[in-house]
Amino acid sequence: MSNLTPIPEAGSYGLAILFANGLGCFTLATHVHNRWFAGRNVDLLTLHVYVKGLVVVWGGLIIGPAALFGSSLSLSIGMVPAGCLAGWLAVRGDRTINRCMSRQHLFTGRGGSTQRVEGDVPAGTTVHLHYARTSQITSPYRRPIGLQTTLNRFITARRTEPFDLYKLIVIAVLEELLFRGFLVVPCFLLPALWQTGIALLGVTLIFCLSHISFGWTQVWAKLPLAGVALAMVLVFGTVVPAVMAHVIFNALIWRDKSRQPSLARRLPSVYRVLGQGR
Repeated sequence: MSNLTPIPEAGSYGLAILFANGLGCFTLATHVHNRWFAGRNVDLLTLHVYVKGLVVVWGGLIIGPAALFGSSLSLSIGMVPAGCLAGWLAVRGDRTINRCMSRQHLFTGRGGSTQRVEGDVPAGTTVHLHYARTSQITSPYRRPIGLQTTLNRFITARRTEPFDLYKLIVIAVLEELLFRGFLVVPCFLLPALWQTGIALLGVTLIFCLSHISFGWTQVWAKLPLAGVALAMVLVFGTVVPAVMAHVIFNALIWRDKSRQPSLARRLPSVYRVLGQGR
């Protein structure tokens, strides 16, 4: 009996499924959450971890884990210090981009700015932001863009709660195995070098755009991490230093965020509800 599939290698279908779900796993997790789990008190971040984990398992079945760790496991482990240094450099780049873009959003003048806030104060209440007392605070309440229109409940719930460190570490490992591992290896199967370069650039941009729910600032701020992680993989031929770079990056970002007082505790000094202020 003849095989009538248009592509002679069945593995090509597996690669197509891997790319479709790998590049859009955050969209897939959002759709599954909004359709079946939104009313069941299931956190979107946790569901995202499970969806991405399934995609990584699929990548392991199609490509195999050996392609991610090079020819020598001991050499890969020896690259851990280089990954830690790369993660520290990525954090420096992230802070610089956030600092530069935050300056563009800071309001000037004594009057501040009147905006409508949802979630932290009663619905429909107009508040006044006092930047004279909180000079480093930028307004997170901007026009919803892209997937953010479907994540209002997620953003509101997470606005005053820090992310759990263990979740950030798991996400770091899964994202590197996916974006710098299983999605990078097939890029080198393309026949021309320029095609490989465009494919690698596309995977990198999709990784940055997967943070669009947190605003464009975070999209740009993830470019240093994506760049150094991809460089680690291309130079050393193993995903281990990229994984370490991302783990260090997330751990340092979590440390910085945990040291900052939550927005809920700062509300009395940040907001003066019109008509109810002191």
